[in-house]
Amino acid sequence: MASITVGLSRWQGWASGIAADTPWRTWIDGGAPLIASDGPPLKDVKPIQRRRLSPIARGAFFCAKHCLGSAKPAATVFCSAHGEGERAFELLDAIAADTPLSPNTFSLSVHNSIAGLFGIFNEETAPSVTLAAGQDGIGVAFAEAQGLLEELGGDVLVVLYDDAMPAPFGVGRDAPDAGIAAAFLLTRDAAAPRYRLDRGSASVSTPAPHWVQIGALVDFLQTGDSTLHLPSDRVDWRWTAV
Repeated sequence: MASITVGLSRWQGWASGIAADTPWRTWIDGGAPLIASDGPPLKDVKPIQRRRLSPIARGAFFCAKHCLGSAKPAATVFCSAHGEGERAFELLDAIAADTPLSPNTFSLSVHNSIAGLFGIFNEETAPSVTLAAGQDGIGVAFAEAQGLLEELGGDVLVVLYDDAMPAPFGVGRDAPDAGIAAAFLLTRDAAAPRYRLDRGSASVSTPAPHWVQIGALVDFLQTGDSTLHLPSDRVDWRWTAV
């Protein structure tokens, strides 16, 4: 068993098709399904830039910008299970049809594309890490962020996101029906709410996919519960309010 303790000064969640004032418990209980949408409007992003952003990228941007406000992070950590599957499928479809590949689509299909665009559009010069977590769960992003916080000082931004995947990829329940994103600002400020993350061996036969864990963490923070168990393929994480 290993543990870290993180302080969260701000957080923000976004789920496609669900109103901002809808408690995520309603969605988790099946009362508000995820529905594909264009994503948040992002009126503070220039139109020529906004056109390059997919709905899930807009959701990730919305959460990140809400957490940061006018502040600059010491580092950023972006984490997704599969990245932008629609763009990747567009490239594969072009290869199958023996048609030219779009350089723009390729540049936006790589796993760190959302982090890269966020840095460019917001003139961020802080170090940035993008994790392809697969189904290892969201705990890896917080472990990475806490390490950066200890190394660099200042606040570290964590952005989690997942989107629907085209059917040919066959990931099934490992992807949501539509986009979901959340951002969290980790801080050393002793006045911020603090949580201990305990890491242990996988203990259940049915792990929670990355996107399900995003929703569960937002619900945990919304409801103010004292503990949260997030089972993954190879490791379990338990969150405890301290």
